Amino acid sequence: MADEAEDANMDESRSSSAKKFGCGTALFLCGAIAVAGGAVLRNRWETLNGAARSAAIILVVLGTLALLPFVILLAIRIVLKVVLGKVVKDLSKSMDELKKAGADMVAGNKALYGRIHAFRSARDQDFEKVDRRFYDEAQQRFAELGFRHLGDIVDQTIEETRGLTTVVRVMSSTDGSTTAGVYHFKPPQMPRGFEGKDLIMVDLSTEFSDGTFLLTSNTKGLDLTTTPTGLHKVQHELDTPIERLVAAHETEKQKLLVAKQQQGGQGASVVTINTLGDALASEKRQQQVKNAFRKTIGYVDPEEVRRVASRVDESGDAAANAADEARKKEQSKEG
Repeated sequence: MADEAEDANMDESRSSSAKKFGCGTALFLCGAIAVAGGAVLRNRWETLNGAARSAAIILVVLGTLALLPFVILLAIRIVLKVVLGKVVKDLSKSMDELKKAGADMVAGNKALYGRIHAFRSARDQDFEKVDRRFYDEAQQRFAELGFRHLGDIVDQTIEETRGLTTVVRVMSSTDGSTTAGVYHFKPPQMPRGFEGKDLIMVDLSTEFSDGTFLLTSNTKGLDLTTTPTGLHKVQHELDTPIERLVAAHETEKQKLLVAKQQQGGQGASVVTINTLGDALASEKRQQQVKNAFRKTIGYVDPEEVRRVASRVDESGDAAANAADEARKKEQSKEG
């Protein structure tokens, strides 16, 4: 009985399918015949009377309407096949590109933070694409605050690894407790929100005898890198006047000195900078702090990548994930 019922159900199912198929086929055939009939009548257009011409138009219209669902379904199938195939292919390609980008970020930062940077003296041609008047005006304003010019340099390591030649004018305060660096930065791509602006940068640095540093700059919204342990970084707006930056740096420096004295008894003193050699030696000690921090995190911080990428486009999450995967591989290799 069960078999008979099953056979009956199967027959009914086949009958139902056949009816559905038959109706659809009939519709398709009617449409095809109508379009064909209309086309034949239209080919004899000149010999037809008014009624026949109307019949030809009606046949073509009705036939087209009858065929339309089949045409649409066929088009959808074709589009889905082509588009989905392309999407899958593009997604696969994008994932490969993201993985490569992550590996490139790690490799780039390893080249940048895997060694102590070398510096060279700036040449006249290094100033050709920057605002040299800014350097001279900034030097004058710092001179009015008691700073003296120590020299103009280029970070040769960044020049070789990133292809960026940036001239830094180095100055030191009267007591040698603060080093100033000014430079006109011209990145390959402007961060979002800074389009059309000259990136006229000012960095102030104080090194303490305990190996820590105070860094003050006008890089708020521009320098989105993660601050290493041992560096106290304070950022101000790009258009902050030099006088205000120096005053803010001096205030923060005194606060840190008092805090260090309270924490360690005698506390820490300030390392004085009197020559360009002193300034470069201090910069290299600061570089050691950055390098050690970068090595411990696998050279890339995913959150840092997310922040930086968000200033360029909407790819922050994807870039951060790619960086995270790449840095973990780097850590496993070095671990």
